Amino acid sequence: MLKHYGVKFTTQSEKLLKKCKKSRRESEYEKFAANKYVKPLFTKEQYVKNGNIFSYTWKCEKCHTVFKSCKNDIWFKEGAVKSYARCEKCYPVNENNGSSFFEKQIHQFVS
Repeated sequence: MLKHYGVKFTTQSEKLLKKCKKSRRESEYEKFAANKYVKPLFTKEQYVKNGNIFSYTWKCEKCHTVFKSCKNDIWFKEGAVKSYARCEKCYPVNENNGSSFFEKQIHQFVS
């Protein structure tokens, strides 16, 4: 490692860090593009270059609404692996204090 890259650990090499960052962003974009709920209206090159700090334009596949979302607004479903932007019109934030519809029905039945 030291002879080949000039550093003792891979995390010390700027070249390797940039390569990893680029690879991770390309992988993230592929997941965004494969999503059946929203479609990214930006290119892979834009995402790889700018990363996740910018607000990007998306299109909802259900209602065709165009909206903007950044990484901080990303909706995490089943962990970070399946993360994507969320259309607030079709998939609003849960207004039941974190309870699902069925949980609310069970609570009403038991009460």
